[in-house]
Amino acid sequence: MATRVMPAPPPPPAALVDAVRAAHWAEVRTAAAALPRPLPPAIALAAARATRELGEPRQALEL
Repeated sequence: MATRVMPAPPPPPAALVDAVRAAHWAEVRTAAAALPRPLPPAIALAAARATRELGEPRQALEL
């Protein structure tokens, strides 16, 4: 019996990674908004944090 393994999501775009590392939350939110849905878990978490850091905690819960 063959075991099915879920493929790993592709790595996030370099611009998104750089923005997260630099804590440029507006850039994180913009980069995440351009990606197709559903977002991979790590990107969804970064987008939610960016939204929360930009003063929109309720919207962060929707991500």
